[in-house]
Amino acid sequence: HHYNNSIVGDGGLHTNIEDFVRWSNNLKEGIIGGKALVKSMLTLGRLNNGQQINYAGGLFYENHYDLDGLPRITHSGEWAGFRSLYYKFLNQDLAIILLSNNASTNVWSLLDQLVPLFLEEEVSNARQRAQNEMESAARPFPMTKLEKEKFCGPYYSQLNGYLREIKLEGDQLVYIRPGAAPRTLIPISSQELVYEG
Repeated sequence: HHYNNSIVGDGGLHTNIEDFVRWSNNLKEGIIGGKALVKSMLTLGRLNNGQQINYAGGLFYENHYDLDGLPRITHSGEWAGFRSLYYKFLNQDLAIILLSNNASTNVWSLLDQLVPLFLEEEVSNARQRAQNEMESAARPFPMTKLEKEKFCGPYYSQLNGYLREIKLEGDQLVYIRPGAAPRTLIPISSQELVYEG
């Protein structure tokens, strides 16, 4: 491979921690380029078929671990022996910047160690909210025994070759998987079942 180090952008970017912090702060203040530039950098892209993706103008923009209330922008980088990660929590105005000149540095592992030091309560609360929403969305759907019986029988997945079975034990639907304990199934709609708990 031939690298033209005079052309930079997606790689070969030279910076230092002070300048990186200035760049990060500008995403909030928009002093350089104005608010319109910042807005365009945070506008998610769309594929030709109209599907929205999580990549904006040079930054990934989505919720931290899909948790509502924790929107973040991020980008990682690798070049030769260097590793880097920029991770900014927008609502909390917290940026984590990791720069390393060691190719074996796992910046994502370091991030997972740092986030709880600063946002343990926020992440815990967001996880609890997500759990509550999931539980409330999975309220049992009233179903007669005859309607439950329609789910019973063998199920075969052509994708992975798995054979499973659903049985009715008493008034309870049960998921049977060879070599594992049976799991109780709860109807949450006329066509959907979820594991109990």
